[in-house]
Amino acid sequence: GQWPPPMAPLQSSAAAHDAAGAEWARMPPRTLANTACAMLGLEPTGTLSKDVESCVTACTEAYGDDGAMPGSGLVARLLHVMHTITVARDQAAREGVARAQTDADRERAALAAAEADTARRADASPRTARELRELDSSDALFRTCALQRLCSVPRLDSPSAIFQHGRLYTGPMLPPACTWSSTRKLAHRLGGAAGAMTERMDAGQSPGGARSPHQASTWLTASEYQDHPGVCASKLDHLVRLLKASRRTVVYTGAGLLAADSSAEGRALEREAHFKKRGRRPAAAHHALVRLYELGLVHIWVQTGHDGLAQKAGFPQPATLEPCGSWFDPSNPVVKPGGVSRARERAWLAREAEQADLVLALGAPFHFGADVADCLITRAAERSTCGDASGCLGAVVLGLQQTASDADLTLRVFGTPNELLPALVAALGDSVPVASLQPISWAHVPSMVLLPYTADGSRMVGGEGAPRMYLDLRPNAPVRVLEHNCQGARHPAYMHIGAQPCQRFRGRELGARADPGGGYVRHRSPDGSWFTLIIEDAIMSIGAWWLEAAAAGELPSLPIVNKHARFEGERPPAGPPIETTAVGERARAEPLSEDAGDADDWRGAGGECELALLRESEALTVASGGDAGEGGWG
Repeated sequence: GQWPPPMAPLQSSAAAHDAAGAEWARMPPRTLANTACAMLGLEPTGTLSKDVESCVTACTEAYGDDGAMPGSGLVARLLHVMHTITVARDQAAREGVARAQTDADRERAALAAAEADTARRADASPRTARELRELDSSDALFRTCALQRLCSVPRLDSPSAIFQHGRLYTGPMLPPACTWSSTRKLAHRLGGAAGAMTERMDAGQSPGGARSPHQASTWLTASEYQDHPGVCASKLDHLVRLLKASRRTVVYTGAGLLAADSSAEGRALEREAHFKKRGRRPAAAHHALVRLYELGLVHIWVQTGHDGLAQKAGFPQPATLEPCGSWFDPSNPVVKPGGVSRARERAWLAREAEQADLVLALGAPFHFGADVADCLITRAAERSTCGDASGCLGAVVLGLQQTASDADLTLRVFGTPNELLPALVAALGDSVPVASLQPISWAHVPSMVLLPYTADGSRMVGGEGAPRMYLDLRPNAPVRVLEHNCQGARHPAYMHIGAQPCQRFRGRELGARADPGGGYVRHRSPDGSWFTLIIEDAIMSIGAWWLEAAAAGELPSLPIVNKHARFEGERPPAGPPIETTAVGERARAEPLSEDAGDADDWRGAGGECELALLRESEALTVASGGDAGEGGWG
């Protein structure tokens, strides 16, 4: 700015000095320093403390203490300004030291809590499933207090201290560390309130259909976060109490739960896998969730992915809900954009949204279009604010990124599920080493079993002595898919299955087949976990876990049956000899080794014909406008 006009030289009279002193006292420090520099012919440096010090030195040398009138003159005023600056600087330094000490004490307390928690877990004796299922008085009291707190804190504001921790969290308030920063905004697809979501589900609209992504909040970016170890241990303690107090826990996951595997097992898997996707092995998070189910703390698994990793890890098929389709269920193929989920899955999902007492969401499946199941989170958050008998414990999210629902969550834990869930199982005092578990070996399920079902795939009612039906999945056995969703899913590879006469899709006529839904079994996978089917010249698969659940009569209906049903007491279906038709006890598979077989070892006899058939089907689908992307072949 422009300097003030120069003032007259200092006078020696006392009156003149008194008038000047009054004028100096009225000036702000910065104006005083600029005026003094102009009078003394000094160049301002822009720093108040340096300018004042230079002016005091120059004024003292030019006029002396007597001429400057100490106490009322320029030197006295400048010295006062210097004293004020020094006091403010010292105060700021003391406050900074105090803040650093407080942060250090808080971090030491969090670390001490984490060490104490680790020691407690090491001393904890393994608990049985029955002990974990039974709620003691402390768990019942915790549930009552949790419902009251959730009712009193219906929603969090983004500036609040517990926004990144959850409405029920009461531990250390250290914010999570940003492990990867991004400015890219995330467009979430939460379709507003759970009521609107339920209306879309009732109308049969697709999870991948026409949707308008809503712009998320300004704070919602793709950045990733990690909780402090002490905070993470405290949150896991909260989650343990929630799981033990919950009456019905529903797990919600997507395809992002599986981590990339660059180990020797992963490289061996790439050499063995049929289409590579179907041969994926479950991660530590899958095994941890199976262990929580075995302990009675998890009841339903809603999986919007298609890879069947939950069942491969050992989660039972009757408790697995796959609203977006599966690679291993020929009656429920992968739902493509513009398609619609099967009515059975939609009704089941709507029931779970109303009956779930606690929803545990892993990763961020609700960021990327799996909004058919987002009602689980939104509805649980709404019901947690009721405060009456219809209330619930709300929703908990474990993942690296923030979500649009963070303000409504009961608990928010930042981290990878493959690290958090094994730690959660350990916090329960369980002695099973989750990280070392292997997938289920499906060798105990024979290729032909006796099932308590009728020829149309429905479960037998009453009469234990009624003859059971054979389900033959040996190579070349004729089969038929029942009550499928091939038309509703709008998958380009399966649109011809169940098509009507003169029906067209993407500019080509599909045409009705003489044997709708009919086909045969091609072969069984190397590890025995699935069967490859050829249904109306399309390649499909069915998991061996379907046979295990059907043998126990746990399924309401079968996805496939043989074309010509045979029952117990009749002559068994013709084909290669089989040792037994009874399902045995489960066992774990052996770890994959570095020296696994070559890429062609899994095909066996007729493998080249199989490979040629796959390539021909791919060429036909691509030529007809299909795609071979995620879930491209079922």
